[in-house]
Amino acid sequence: MKKYCIIVHGGACAAPEITNNSKTKETYKRSIIKMAQIGYKLLENGATAVDAVEASIRALEDDELYNAGTGCCLTSCGTVELDALIMDGSTMNMGCVGCIDCTDHPISLARLIMEKSPHCLMVGNGVRLFAESQGAELLDSPKPLITQKAIESLTNFKDFNTALQKHMNVTGTSGNGCDTVGAVAMDSNGNIACGTSTGGITGKLPGRIGDAPLVGCGGYANNF
Repeated sequence: MKKYCIIVHGGACAAPEITNNSKTKETYKRSIIKMAQIGYKLLENGATAVDAVEASIRALEDDELYNAGTGCCLTSCGTVELDALIMDGSTMNMGCVGCIDCTDHPISLARLIMEKSPHCLMVGNGVRLFAESQGAELLDSPKPLITQKAIESLTNFKDFNTALQKHMNVTGTSGNGCDTVGAVAMDSNGNIACGTSTGGITGKLPGRIGDAPLVGCGGYANNF
């Protein structure tokens, strides 16, 4: 019998408002199971590991619970800068994007780069230009990605930082509840793929790229 599987995570959720609230934890649990099922059903029907990873992460990017796509963290300027990667373990090909705000599904643009470009990492407006040349569906504005929760998180972060600087002369770090989302899958042919997607950290400086879209740091897939 052919074996296949998928593992999906919604970020390292250590915030008290999540860990100390049983109702909230249950909401996250039901959601993440749903996201895993999306990819698993594709694998059941013979889809590739890359297909399953992309589909599950797209669903995560659509859910405001997670720091990816819609509902992502905001920079110190209140802007959106999304990062993502996808890697095909059967070919060792990879596609990564950083600091983009032209899509609600950065994982799909990462795949587009992997499959349709000679590059493995692209950032900023260059991603939009390439995606447009490939006929990809893009957002006219990043406004649909910005939620009230993200705005409040940024405000709280700035207030906290101001207090620290005033009384202790130090700068705090982001307090966002969940970070990078991701998925790893193996299809019925034994091929492995992985992917990640994130909005980074609340209050980050514009232009900051973390480990999430970097192969070997945020994710890695290798059949061998």
